[in-house]
Amino acid sequence: MGKKLAQHTPAALVLGFIAFLVVVIADLAIPDNFIIIKGLPWITFIGWPTYFMSGSTPSGGAQNIVSFIIGAFSAIVIFEFAKIMGGSVWAVAASVGIIAALLFYFELAPKILQHVPAMFVAAAVFIGLTHFQAGDYPTVFVTTVFYLAFGTLCGFLTVSFIQWNAKRSGNAE
Repeated sequence: MGKKLAQHTPAALVLGFIAFLVVVIADLAIPDNFIIIKGLPWITFIGWPTYFMSGSTPSGGAQNIVSFIIGAFSAIVIFEFAKIMGGSVWAVAASVGIIAALLFYFELAPKILQHVPAMFVAAAVFIGLTHFQAGDYPTVFVTTVFYLAFGTLCGFLTVSFIQWNAKRSGNAE
């Protein structure tokens, strides 16, 4: 147990430091009246594990970002389609169901477009953010994609450090 603990401690400390920086950047480094909504580090923490879900590789990270864009756009389609259908709970439910079914077909697309879970994550974040910025699709879109992509970067940094530390300490797989 002692050796395992010693091997995990540097990565745990770096991970904690990255998480610290996420909160600082989201709350303090983003200027007021910027194109994104500041102070939403929780979205970054949602995007972070999607890097691992996509294979923990730079190409998986690119796949994430493409999927975040598709997912955020699909949320706009959900809202607009629900409005066209009358805006009732039934219209929203039908719109969500139709778009969710259509997103599933991305599993058959080229690899860069196949990360459907990240699309669902982005759509859910977008829909949640509309409670802060109702009707402001551009701001919510950019905010959603920015924070989720920042999470992907955090995942990349985490994996990069773990790999570097494993090689440095002679524990590379």
